[in-house]
Amino acid sequence: MPDDESRCIDPVRLDRAKNCSGRPEKLPSFQFAIGALRCLLAKDEQVIYVADCVFNIESPAGKQTIQCRYFEKIGSQLQPEKIQDWISSSAGLLSGHEIMLASRDFRRWQIPSFDELHRLGRITGNRVPDAFGPTEMERAVTKFGEGDVQGCMDMFSKMLADEDDAGVRNNLAFCQILTGAVTEVLRTQRRQSQPL
Repeated sequence: MPDDESRCIDPVRLDRAKNCSGRPEKLPSFQFAIGALRCLLAKDEQVIYVADCVFNIESPAGKQTIQCRYFEKIGSQLQPEKIQDWISSSAGLLSGHEIMLASRDFRRWQIPSFDELHRLGRITGNRVPDAFGPTEMERAVTKFGEGDVQGCMDMFSKMLADEDDAGVRNNLAFCQILTGAVTEVLRTQRRQSQPL
């Protein structure tokens, strides 16, 4: 089914590559899923899409549904038609072993950028490994160090738009003081008592 450029990963145990066997009784938590994604992405920066395929299998052992996750590189994407063609062309072989295989669902989604991963990690309280570049805070401080105070303030403002954080609010207020925007400092500090 997939060529060598794609990998099939069991969504339940991403730490051990399998050939798409097993289906979770419940979906993994977001924290587990983002952790597994980080682990895989750190190994291969060319992976840009994920294709989730769901199959129904009937055999003498019973019925089951299997979800396979393929991590696809640029120029090497699975096509649902090719999966269906493979199932059709293998029907004789499968039925000879009393196996019926059907493709139930196929969804492709784009993997978040490193910046998006850092944002998601900050919002959910999950630390993103250094392999994915600097955090939003580190990038803001770098901008400040390079003299781009406005760029630094823009980053802090975006971070505060996601969720209120006293440290980020304080850093934004400091930058506003440096730029002479005293009325903005007062508004920034008032946000502490008001929901964003």
